[in-house]
Amino acid sequence: MYVKEDFGNIVSVNEYLTASFWRVITNLGVPSFVMLSGAFLINPKNGDFKYFYKKTFKKIILPTMIFSVLYVIWHYLEMFAANAMGISVSGKDDNYWLPVLNFIKGQPNVTMWYMFMIIGLYAFTPIIIMVKDKISPKSYKIWACAMMIYGVLVNYTCSLSWILQFVPWIGYFMLGDVIRESVSKKKNIVGGGIWAITTMVISYAALILHWYLFTYKDGEINVPSSFSGVVIFATILQFVGVTFMTVKKNNPVIDVISNYSFLIYLIHPFLCEALMQFFGRIIKSLPPANFILLYTLIIIVFCIIIAKCITVISRKVTTY
Repeated sequence: MYVKEDFGNIVSVNEYLTASFWRVITNLGVPSFVMLSGAFLINPKNGDFKYFYKKTFKKIILPTMIFSVLYVIWHYLEMFAANAMGISVSGKDDNYWLPVLNFIKGQPNVTMWYMFMIIGLYAFTPIIIMVKDKISPKSYKIWACAMMIYGVLVNYTCSLSWILQFVPWIGYFMLGDVIRESVSKKKNIVGGGIWAITTMVISYAALILHWYLFTYKDGEINVPSSFSGVVIFATILQFVGVTFMTVKKNNPVIDVISNYSFLIYLIHPFLCEALMQFFGRIIKSLPPANFILLYTLIIIVFCIIIAKCITVISRKVTTY
């Protein structure tokens, strides 16, 4: 909400720059998630089309559709509430079909594009596994690199329909698997944790430099594309470093993150949107941007609580 043009009149320059800092350096999130997906999904057991698609429908497609409907309802409630209070909501108050049209276009909420994109990658996964099984490891690595280059070219030269928006991400997806396999052969490398920390420092230093040169100095936010050179470099470098790490089992923090990250992603926009409308349009005064990390932690905690409730309810429903 600090970097949206909607609230430019109530955001100070310092708050804008602080928020833009976090906006830029968190841009590793999406490509990192895609690489993680490739590292975990591209394995022989998922080569069974029937088994994998059945699992995908239950774990990915069904929750995506349910939350998409909830977001459509949410946006209608926003519109009705705004009209009742006489508040103008940019882009929403003059088109009552917009939430439904966005759903049809695969973007019922601004964050949900990722879910519709990842469904395409899941659909393509058994095909990747089938081809991988028939070609040499060297050819597979070349294919992964070629798809990465192809993704960059597509991103900068054309715009794909939402049905095909997963295609540019195939390179990241396959490289996640390639790096996992390559590093697993060297898992006993000395100082895996040091490698991870070093690569993370270099990765974020590159993004901070980008923020300083193209946002801080210009005073206008410049978020690097997921297919820009700095993000590709930072994401792959960090992924390699973290893959060298050996994580002990039963780590409570990692267990919670791994168990609830999917639901956190689906739930958090409800809370963020509610706070944005409350502070930006009703109170017309935003909380200090210096505490963005604290707000993030609070939202994560609330998301985990809601996610646990959803998990308990869904288990009871499926049991009956």
